Amino acid sequence: DQGGVIVLDGESASVIALQKGDIILEVNGKAVTSVDQLESLLKTRNRAWNIVAQRGEKLITLSVRM
Repeated sequence: DQGGVIVLDGESASVIALQKGDIILEVNGKAVTSVDQLESLLKTRNRAWNIVAQRGEKLITLSVRM
């Protein structure tokens, strides 16, 4: 079990090119193990995130700037 947070749906996810069913594994090099942790990582002052997610059998990397 590798952990991660499953993307369920939502406008915010689609804005950064995540799709329903993607599993967010890392944000800025830190492993994501819960929704609370993911929210904490995204609420930092940093407005740029490197997100690693699993989509089906593939790992994808997204660079997001807000």
